[in-house]
Order: sequence, then C-alpha cells, then structure tokens
Amino acid sequence: MNCQDNQKLINLELDSLATGEQKKAIRLHVKECPACAREREELVSYARKMQGIFSSVDIPELSADFDLAFERRLAERPSVFGKIRALLPVRIWAPLAAAAVLAMMLLWVPRGEEKPVLIEREPVVIMTDQARAQEIVDGQVKEILTSFL
Repeated sequence: MNCQDNQKLINLELDSLATGEQKKAIRLHVKECPACAREREELVSYARKMQGIFSSVDIPELSADFDLAFERRLAERPSVFGKIRALLPVRIWAPLAAAAVLAMMLLWVPRGEEKPVLIEREPVVIMTDQARAQEIVDGQVKEILTSFL
C-alpha cells in the first residue's frame, strides 16, 4: 500500500468507519513507514483533543419541529428595509429612494467630454471606367466640402 492510500484509511479509522481489514492494512503500513506512523500519531492526538473539547460542551437536544419553527420566526421578522419603511412615512422615504437612485446614476456617468470620432475611409465605387469613377469621387468630395463651408 502507498502512503496516499494509507492516509485515506487513517481518516476512515479516525471517523470509526474503517473495517477490520483496513485497520490491519494501516497497522502493517505504519510498521514499515515512519512518516505515516508519525502522521497517524499526530492525527490521533488531534482527534483525542477535539473529543475532549466537545465532550465538555453540553449540546441541547432540538425538537423535531425545530427547523419549521425557526423558518416561521424568520418569516415573521421584518427585514431592514421593512423597518425603515415602518419608521418613515411614504412621503419621506420615497423621495429619499429616488434621490439615492439619481445620485447613483450621476456617479456612474463617465467623466469628461465625449468627442466625436471621425472614421476615415475611402468611398466605395464600383465602375469599369476608372476615369468616370474618379470624376464621381471628386464630385462627392466637393459636395461634402461645400456643405461644411
């Protein structure tokens, strides 16, 4: 058995889930492997300390319907926003909520001026006659320039 498999079996042993065969395999491996023997002793020591801690704490028994009663009490308990609404009349909390939303919107607006982006590209003209195409392009450029002036 390798050390990794032995580690898994040691964990089963500590949880009282190891079979007799598994316990025997652990003992055989621990006799041959000092590292695993040390690891097992440390884990057993920690487990005993934890058992000592938890054995000194009295854990109360919960009733069978504890979950239902707990959920019912949570449902009855008002939320934080419910408490705020109960304390403040609508004419006060509604404008405050609107102001909060407006403030968030203003804070999330990007800062600075937005500048228009000019995308330069050549006009697409599909013609067989190169000279006629150049004539059309020149005319379009002149129209655009005169419209801006």
